[in-house]
Amino acid sequence: MKRILLVLAAVLLISGAAWGQFDWMYAVNTGSTEATTSAGIYTSRVDDYISFMDYDPEIGKFIFVGGRNEFYTSASAVTIGHGKTLESGYLGLYFSGNFLTAQETKVGGTTTVDNTNWNTDFALLYGFESGAIRLDAQLRNDVDIVFGFTYSGFKLFDSDAYITAGFDTEDDAFGVQAGIRDEKNHTIDVAGLFYKDFFGVAIRGTLNYLFEFEKFGFGISPLAVVGFDSMKIGSGTNTGLWLYAGINAGAYFQVTQRFKLYTGAGVRVLYFESDSYDSDNKSWSFAGPAWNNSLAVGLTFTPVENFVIGMNVTNYSITTAPNFNAALNFVVSYKY
Repeated sequence: MKRILLVLAAVLLISGAAWGQFDWMYAVNTGSTEATTSAGIYTSRVDDYISFMDYDPEIGKFIFVGGRNEFYTSASAVTIGHGKTLESGYLGLYFSGNFLTAQETKVGGTTTVDNTNWNTDFALLYGFESGAIRLDAQLRNDVDIVFGFTYSGFKLFDSDAYITAGFDTEDDAFGVQAGIRDEKNHTIDVAGLFYKDFFGVAIRGTLNYLFEFEKFGFGISPLAVVGFDSMKIGSGTNTGLWLYAGINAGAYFQVTQRFKLYTGAGVRVLYFESDSYDSDNKSWSFAGPAWNNSLAVGLTFTPVENFVIGMNVTNYSITTAPNFNAALNFVVSYKY
């Protein structure tokens, strides 16, 4: 771990401040009960089966129904996922959405309402011995397709390493992301994103600490990101610099042999941002500690091995005046 921290320090010194968007190649994201309610500290097969880095090539067959993409505000969205070990690789499929909603109203022979809205997410992952290919599609009023390729069959500084390249059709954007992850899941990632008149690069460091007891466990994950971007505007160029630091924390309690309770939240420690167009047009802002996501509570029930039913309540806002606007989500998964 000491070596990883030294590498991160060296990269920061060499690159200076950097900015970009991490994990942009995941246009579609799954959301298990475990991950959603523990601020990402704990995950399950629902999260991992279609991940570039975390899919299990020996999963056999896996299916889940229920859980929804965090993009949605409607609990009616249907989500289905399937993972399967192939003779020559691995296949993961994901679907989420309402597919299509349409409405037409005529009054006195005149159309007053005519709405057609597409609302579908789809993802396909093909994994092979040393990497994976993933295709994501978001169908709204237009279609956004993201294609990514990851190579992960090598090590760097005694840690698992990867490099991902991809293309986003909506913005004609091209991106590259690379990183290392050690045996304790501490990570360093570097990302670059390029489109039209924009260029951005960022560096992210994440530490993960898990503590296990007889029926209780908790984890904390400090995170720091520094970024830089440049965008041409008119006859000039706007440059930006920002720094973010935060901590995510999650915990579980084994209520009984088959029931497990999860909860978690995240805290922003600090955020700094500056923008500069020229000597007469500059700005900067700073923000201190604050809650940066909702407190959630989840419960999983495992009636038999490899069959998990998860339910969680989200959207409890942690603010100076807390409010409760709950949404009940569920995820049913089975490995067979």
